[in-house]
Amino acid sequence: MVMALAPPAQAATAAQRGTTYYVDAAAGDDTASGRDRAHAWKSLTKVNQTTFAPGDRILLRAGQRWAGQLWPKGSGRPGAPITVSTVRAPRASSPTSPTT
Repeated sequence: MVMALAPPAQAATAAQRGTTYYVDAAAGDDTASGRDRAHAWKSLTKVNQTTFAPGDRILLRAGQRWAGQLWPKGSGRPGAPITVSTVRAPRASSPTSPTT
């Protein structure tokens, strides 16, 4: 099994690209697709039930806590590991001034 722990989300090269999965303990939903921040999974159980492919990334929202053990299934390959990393919460948009 080829897996890697990586620094916070970085752009992947073409050879490493797979599917990116998001996990958010506060706002996630295990019935969601997990494939974007707005449809993040909630639990490690959902991650552990998924078989990942070479180049896939599992991004855990930074600053959150999960109960249990992270035990993802699948295998990477040289040049395309399965990567587990963190992703920061999106910044809130700045309030705009009303126009008159």
